[in-house]
Amino acid sequence: MYTEIDWDDMVEFFSLRGSYNTWIQKGWKEIQFVRVREDRNLFISVPSTFTEDGQRECGKDAIRCLLVRLDTLRLVWQLKPTRREENWKRYLGIRLERLERLLELAGLCPNCAGFMIPRPTRDQSAMFWSCIDFPNCRGSRRIPEDLQHEILKQTRFYK
Repeated sequence: MYTEIDWDDMVEFFSLRGSYNTWIQKGWKEIQFVRVREDRNLFISVPSTFTEDGQRECGKDAIRCLLVRLDTLRLVWQLKPTRREENWKRYLGIRLERLERLLELAGLCPNCAGFMIPRPTRDQSAMFWSCIDFPNCRGSRRIPEDLQHEILKQTRFYK
């Protein structure tokens, strides 16, 4: 069953997580809670829609957790949405912890020293760090298997 999530609930949730900023885009009803890592060229985005009175409308949508490139604003990775149900804070927290851990492990390409982004294998059964300049640079690194497993089971793949 859906539950109402108001602006104060979201602000409190992210203030307890620390180092998340709020971006409000003019003309939109979408607010993004973001954690930026300029040294990794990535940021975590949690976009959320509210009405003018601060109430989030109930509906079929859910809370999305995205990993986005800072330089191009292109989506790199998307986890399955968190349903707006009674335990939304718990499930959203788990998803964010996984993306935060992934973000901490991001490093520079061993070949060209460029930024790296996570990518799935062709069969989507595993993931690895790939150079942002692929296919010009084929630098890659492993992602710890425990983190791969945790993130892959929460990932939304599109065909």
